[in-house]
Amino acid sequence: RNEMAYMVEDVLARRMRILFIDAQAAIEMSATVAELMAHESGKSAEWVEEQISAFKLIANQYLLKPSVRSEEPLLTN
Repeated sequence: RNEMAYMVEDVLARRMRILFIDAQAAIEMSATVAELMAHESGKSAEWVEEQISAFKLIANQYLLKPSVRSEEPLLTN
């Protein structure tokens, strides 16, 4: 309310910074955050779904991925 956040990304990335700390946790909490924001600002269920989808697209880029496959040998010097 006081932070002037208009999108789920605003809350989870810019205000709380959780996206940068734990992207998976941010994805998991995005629905709850969207629902709370919608309740506070009078937004529709459609807005909630749009916010969740948009945030997941962004957050997926922050997920860690293995640098090598388990079947590939590690290089040693």
